[in-house]
Amino acid sequence: MARSRIILHPEAVREVESARNWYRAKGSTAEEGFVAELNHAVEQVASAPFRWPSYKARTRRYVFKRYPYSLVYRVYGGELVRVLAVAHDKRRADYWISRTED
Repeated sequence: MARSRIILHPEAVREVESARNWYRAKGSTAEEGFVAELNHAVEQVASAPFRWPSYKARTRRYVFKRYPYSLVYRVYGGELVRVLAVAHDKRRADYWISRTED
């Protein structure tokens, strides 16, 4: 199967930048680790978007292994994946649900 194309919701991009800034303040190693984990998540989802379980509001979720974040995404026809949130798992639950209406 061909790799799916990944696009990020504008708010998901802001979440990535916010997390990077927070980890950067902790040190370059922390930031680099977060970015590596994010890149790994995106690669895994792009190569097999249906591998991860169904989640809320017709989404799927990839849970990061080392950081308290999840990639919440929706698959469109197997060819396009839209990342709706890079959600911190210990903060405001389901805040991203309104993004599923875009």
